[in-house]
Amino acid sequence: MGLDWVVEYKIRPGKEKEFSENSAQIQALFEALEAAQHESGLGDEEFKALPDTIEKLTKVAAIQARLDALLISPYETIGAPMIGRDERATRFICDKAAEMRGVKTDSKNIDGFWSQDLGDIIKQTTGQYVSELATHQEGLGAVTGIAVGPTSFRGKVIGYCGDIVGDDLAARAYDDMLPDELISYGEQLIEASTRFARDKFRLEGMAYSDLVESLDGLAKAGTESGDARAADDTALCLKAGRWCIFWGENGHSMHAWY
Repeated sequence: MGLDWVVEYKIRPGKEKEFSENSAQIQALFEALEAAQHESGLGDEEFKALPDTIEKLTKVAAIQARLDALLISPYETIGAPMIGRDERATRFICDKAAEMRGVKTDSKNIDGFWSQDLGDIIKQTTGQYVSELATHQEGLGAVTGIAVGPTSFRGKVIGYCGDIVGDDLAARAYDDMLPDELISYGEQLIEASTRFARDKFRLEGMAYSDLVESLDGLAKAGTESGDARAADDTALCLKAGRWCIFWGENGHSMHAWY
């Protein structure tokens, strides 16, 4: 079973009441649609074609658009620029296209995408965020799953590290968390990992960045040894803790997706 920590959108400050009211409207519309379909006895496709259904679904889409405008995305929080809106993001994709043109990968889809005209590439990527240029890189996951974005963290790593952070913290990796819970959890991960680094590797009295750098160095130097794996896992637990604190302090919740 996999596990990815996915950062959730947050409501813009001062927009909580408006968000709640719009959410209630959508809920009421969906309840009305469900009741109407049950009463009609029609299948999904037939019911969706009814004029009244089309009208209600159109209202849902309009309200959902308003809801989306009331939310702050994780990419906005980390200060990632958007292709087609921010010049540096558009320039990034242009440079990437020039770099990848003619390069062969193991994927025909990837090769086909980069072989297109530059205008088509920009058109298809417009609206996408460029996390590589984000202002706050600490909001990016040190390790991520293949089905989630770069602001996520592969929580499964912590689930396997009970020997480093303790079984209780490892088990809590599977829980959804609110901002305050994320901050507390991150602090506990860093505390437990720092203690393990002291007991296992005699690394103590070091700032966070120095400790992570030392552990990364031990991991690389030890190649396939058990100590190297332990050093690498400890560094990842520290990075997970810092990731949790960043998102919690910025008011975002986390969904444990598995």
